[in-house]
This record gives sequence, structure tokens and C-alpha cells, in this order.
Amino acid sequence: MLEPILYSFKQQGISPVIYQEGQVDPTNENVMAGRNVYISKCCDIIVAVGGGSRMDLAKRIRLLGAHTEPIEQYLFR
Repeated sequence: MLEPILYSFKQQGISPVIYQEGQVDPTNENVMAGRNVYISKCCDIIVAVGGGSRMDLAKRIRLLGAHTEPIEQYLFR
């Protein structure tokens, strides 16, 4: 599933950073590690590929890429 996306990026001159450390039911550690990659590599966007857990992880990484910790302060109760 990833190869056609990477090929398309390459055709457009985009050098993606790939983060694949998430798991089913991503942990806070997964989120923070992804956030650190996002910030340290000066990423502009996130493209999530996969199912619901990957989408959840990507949304959390992006949220903390632009806002302060802890993530729990952004939860609706």
C-alpha cells in the first residue's frame, strides 16, 4: 500500500519521512516518539496510511506537533 504513495511523492520531488513505530491502540510513547520525529525533521504534513489506529496516531502526532502537552487536556469529557 505504501509503495505507490512513495512513488507519487518521488515524482513530485517530495522526500517523505516515514514513521512506522505505532501499534494497535497507540500508546503515549508512540505518540511522543512520532511527535519528536515530526518536529525534528521539520515536517509540514502527515499522510496516514492504514486503518483506524494509524489514523488515530497521526491525528495525535499532528495535534502535539502544534500544541503543548499533555494530550489529555484536549480530550472531550
